[in-house]
Formats: sequence, structure tokens, C-alpha cells
Amino acid sequence: EKEDMQAFDFISNPAMEFINTIMWRYAALDSALHDPLSILAVSDPELFEYEMVKLNVETNEGATRGMTYIDHKGQQNNTKLITKLEREQVIKEIVQSLKYYNQ
Repeated sequence: EKEDMQAFDFISNPAMEFINTIMWRYAALDSALHDPLSILAVSDPELFEYEMVKLNVETNEGATRGMTYIDHKGQQNNTKLITKLEREQVIKEIVQSLKYYNQ
């Protein structure tokens, strides 16, 4: 969301300004920060709630090739799906990480 993205306005060096520009453009299309969330899910798992699901990847030819989907009839769960997160803390952690590189 826009107010979350404003948390990154401290950025001042050229490399971080470039990253900030990319983040704003990306956020206009998809507000989720997928890559940082993946890292935080490993480093700070307590910030998230999970559900085990059976995730498949479409391998047939066609427009849906490569699409992932949850197989609700699947018997063997293979993926830990994030269902909830501590939003304010997640943003804080991402901001703190970027502040380290903004020096």
C-alpha cells in the first residue's frame, strides 16, 4: 500500500534510489514484496502464520503452462503457504534491512 511504500522515503544513495524506483513501479502493479517476504519467512518465521497445502505446477502446453495452483484434493502436502503476517513488523524489518545498505 502507498503508506507502506512511504516508509522507504529515507533512501538517499544512488543504488538505493534505483531500488526505490523499482519498488514503486512494482508496487503499482502488485503491492506484495514477494522476495523480501520469502527471506523473512526463513529468518523470522514468527512474523507469519502458515498452512500446509498441496501445490502443483501446470506442465501441459497452453496459456496456463507454468501456473501454480493449490490441489485441494491432493493427499500429500508439499508447500508451506503463508496465510497471515504481522504487516507492520514485516515493513519495519524490510526498512531496517534497506537502511543498512543506505549508508
